[in-house]
Order: sequence, then structure tokens, then C-alpha cells
Amino acid sequence: SVYLLRTGFARPISNGIVPLKLGHRLKPCDTVMYDTGSTALVLPQRNCTTCGKHTLFDPAESTSFSSSPGEDVVLDFSTGATTIPIAEAETANCTVVTDTVSLGGLKAPGQMFALCHQYPEAFEDVAMDGILGMGIAPQSDADIIPTFWSLYASGQLPEPVFSFYLLPGSVDGAELKLGGIDHSKYEGHLTYVDLNKNLSAVSSAFVMDLQEIHIDGKPALTRGNYTSGIVGGKPAKFRSGLAALDTGTSFLQTPDKQSAWDIYQQISPHIKQIDAAGAWGAPCDILDSVAPTLKLAIGDGDHRFQLTLPRHLFNLGEYPGLPGICQAAFSNPVEIIQDPSGDQPVWLLGSPVLKAYYTVWDGLNMKVGFAHAVKPARSVTGR
Repeated sequence: SVYLLRTGFARPISNGIVPLKLGHRLKPCDTVMYDTGSTALVLPQRNCTTCGKHTLFDPAESTSFSSSPGEDVVLDFSTGATTIPIAEAETANCTVVTDTVSLGGLKAPGQMFALCHQYPEAFEDVAMDGILGMGIAPQSDADIIPTFWSLYASGQLPEPVFSFYLLPGSVDGAELKLGGIDHSKYEGHLTYVDLNKNLSAVSSAFVMDLQEIHIDGKPALTRGNYTSGIVGGKPAKFRSGLAALDTGTSFLQTPDKQSAWDIYQQISPHIKQIDAAGAWGAPCDILDSVAPTLKLAIGDGDHRFQLTLPRHLFNLGEYPGLPGICQAAFSNPVEIIQDPSGDQPVWLLGSPVLKAYYTVWDGLNMKVGFAHAVKPARSVTGR
């Protein structure tokens, strides 16, 4: 098993961002965000003019680099690495190339990845240089095998799992363990919840069934499309849907704007939409005073798990450009996310709700384990 610690990266971030090495580079390593909602390794190239101050990869500095297969790709991103939602999906223009990728001493030779000469605007000022997708291995042989699965297939990892220890507002101590579980990082026992196997396989994402939502112990109600009743009629419970667990998203996302409005009306009328892209919030002191405890029942049948967002994690912090206004946990998409196999509502469960847990991700056996994360002995507190 291999540990990847965020050492030497002293700033508060929402997701684990740790060093990665390509080929035989002599310059400092790139830092990447580990993203369970995607599969590709995405990095900026030397000639990128929209990549801000990111470390740019220069193929000439690596003796193991190959421009093969040289296929041009356009990647779409609907969320960024910050809590600010994106109004419209942004794109990265890239070329699929090959090099040796190293993580904590493990090496994936001949690893294909996307080298980009144009980055989305949303990536310009974020702490990461790139993204390392940790999604489920694609079903098609024509698709790029994610780096994690290349390492597992080569026998360098004893188990097909990786585990996250994410800390709210902590500068140091977040951990990603490849190929195993760090039992010192959680309390009690791990509870495993099965993925929706069909949708997870189709999307290469960690997708679960979402059964219900409770706000301070009361069922969340809606008049919208995602009820068991008639649109615009008497409020009813949200009908069951789908939830994608995504470490690369720094908020929770409802299926549509109406769902967000209904949830916030049940919490406080002071919470309003603060950004046309879908963010909601209120004056910081008010948001703290009305913050609820949210419970989301995930899983299927008898194997449900109550995923809890504690009230102290409901406030995501002051919203950029709006002094004194803080962002609430749920954002809404500008365009509804489509269920590829039907018409179920699709929710995104990002890092805020995952921070309270030690999580074990098993994309081979299609399940995710949850346990309450231990609090670090010393940490810098914050959102």
C-alpha cells in the first residue's frame, strides 16, 4: 500500500491535492486533484496560454514521453475545483499522449493521459495543476485506462481499493491511500454500500441510489418534478433518485433549481440564490444560525446508509465577490443532469458531505465503505 500525503502544500483546500511525477522530470512535480467523478489524467502543456500560473508539462524534459496515440480530445467540465459553480460546461482542448506516471514510488509506464493546450477558465486560479481521475475503469477496451487501474493491473497494489481521509478546513493531514485501508483514520466499523452497478459501469462514476433526504429529522419536501405527486401540487417527499459521489466537486448539487428552492424554503427564507450559476447563500451570521443537520439515505433495499452533513459543514464560507455573504451547501445546475438510463433525478454529493467520513472506494466490487473519520490531533480549523 502507498500513502500520498499533502506535505508541503500549506493552504486550505476542499479536496486532496498531492504531487504526481511524469517521466524523468527534474522540475517540481505537478499537483493534481484526485477526482472520483472522472477517469482521465489531465495536465497542462508547455504551450498552454490559458493555464494561468500552473506548472506546465514540457514533453522535451521527459525521455520516456511519447506523442502517441496523438488523438485530439475535447473534455467538458461542469464543476470546478472550488465552491463556485460553473454556469455553462467549460472545455479543455487536449491531445492524448503517453508517458510514465509515478505516484509515491509506484510507476505506470506507458500511461496515456490528456495533455492540454487550452484550459477551462474555471481552472485558471485554482491550486491544482491538473486532475487525476479515480473513476471506475471503463468497460470498453478503446477507452483510456485510469492510472489507478493501471497500477492495480500491474500487480503493484494488493487490493482494488483506495481510501480518502479528508479534513474540513485542515491545512495538513489529508490522506489518500492506494491499495488498502488505514484503520487508524476512522472510528467504529466500515459500512459498505453497494453502487448502482449498471449506471456506475456506464458512467465510470461512483453512482448510488438516493432514497430520501431529511432536514433536522424531517423529510425534505418539494412541489417540483421530483415528487410522487403532481407538479405544483401539495408538497411531497422527493422521490428516490441517483447520487454521484464526487471528490472533485466542492458542494452538493440538486437535480434542478426548483429542488434547491424547496430545500432552502424548508430551512430558512433568508437563503437566496446569490449567483446565476446556481449558488445559494445568506449573510454569514444568519446562515450559521439556521444551518441544519442533513441526512441522505443512500443505497438500495435493506443496505441503506445515512450519510450525514453536520450543521457546521453546511456553511461553505464567504462567497467570492460578496463580502459578508456565505454560501450554503447545495447549489443547483443551470442545465438538468440527465439520467442515462431513465428519468431519475441526479444529485451530486461532493466533498462537504464526504469530509466527515473515512471512505473506501472499491470500483471492482462496486461498493463504497463509510466510517466516521477520527479528528486529527492538531489541525487548522475552518470550513
